[in-house]
Amino acid sequence: MRSYEIVARAFGKDLGPEVMAGLAPNAVELLRRHEEVLHEVLEITPDNRNPEKINPNSRDLFKSYLNRLGLKVDSQFLLQISKEDEFEIWTTDMKFIGCSHGFMRACSYSFKELAETDWAELFRRDPVNQQKLVDAIIKMKQGQSYVPDVTDWHVVEEIAAKKVSIMIRVKATALAFDAATGMPQAIVGVTQIKRSAGARPLERILEFLKS
Repeated sequence: MRSYEIVARAFGKDLGPEVMAGLAPNAVELLRRHEEVLHEVLEITPDNRNPEKINPNSRDLFKSYLNRLGLKVDSQFLLQISKEDEFEIWTTDMKFIGCSHGFMRACSYSFKELAETDWAELFRRDPVNQQKLVDAIIKMKQGQSYVPDVTDWHVVEEIAAKKVSIMIRVKATALAFDAATGMPQAIVGVTQIKRSAGARPLERILEFLKS
């Protein structure tokens, strides 16, 4: 069975033989793609198979993902992404197909849960910021290629697992288009995150704002 050790290190998730044996095909495809992206961005060669650090520039990681998926985004959206940001990529029917490493590392769900479960069953946020995300998606469906400043900092909480809470800000969302046909194929989000566990939501927010 193929090993995805470098992806396991990047995501901070267990991808041992028992885990791999239970993964659905879409989850294995996600691993394969992410491994290819890491090999490209980190310039991994037969002589450099295990880099000491797996901390690629998020913009470079994102561009590599777009190339492998055959997608393109508004050039102005790319300016929204700094090297420290995080990103997520979803199909237009909200199937998870790619991401950077920060959110994977911050949450306590297994890779299998994240790759094979609707995230609406895994996480929750307050109604106000949830509606802001819905509004951004509606704007994009109406023809706006990207939406900046989607939410302020707020708490995303795990419904199950270890019930970890993550402070998150959605900087922007965008449509990703098929590079050949120009048809919308995916939705991408650029975020900033800060993990905050072990306190009630209001206390976490106050702690974060003071930091």
